Amino acid sequence: MAAEEGNSYWRRRLTHGKPRAFEGPKELLEACIEYLEYCDETPLKEEKAFASGGDVTKTDVNKMRVPTLAGLTTHLGINRTTWNKWRADREDLTHVIESIDTAIETVQVEGASAGLLNHNIIARLVGLVDKKETKGLLGHMDMSDMDTSELKDALLDIFKTSDEDLP
Repeated sequence: MAAEEGNSYWRRRLTHGKPRAFEGPKELLEACIEYLEYCDETPLKEEKAFASGGDVTKTDVNKMRVPTLAGLTTHLGINRTTWNKWRADREDLTHVIESIDTAIETVQVEGASAGLLNHNIIARLVGLVDKKETKGLLGHMDMSDMDTSELKDALLDIFKTSDEDLP
């Protein structure tokens, strides 16, 4: 049954819009700490086989469960876009968000430094890159907009040859 036209039922509602997932920094911090504790208390298991005297023994070996931003946002029931929006728009949560981002990055980098985690994967997660500078004959010249005659002149300057010596 539809409501009659021209009603004012909407004025009776107690809230407008979806309720906030976290009212303030204290609630968000508690939920983030819960996720970090979960990562610490529930390591990943790897089954290893050992041979001794002709007998094969299998055992579980604990592996570090690395906290990630993707894991955190899943635990919080939000997505990364919401996390980034809170970082930009919710001044009340900024300190907690920056602290948790730093804590997650610290655990990742320290785990990789200690050899507990794959350093290549962690470097990508935290945005570290190993740039190797390659310097060609033309140095750092931007050749994308250069026409053929300019390139020829630049090469002539480098090799100090005359135009007649070139084919």
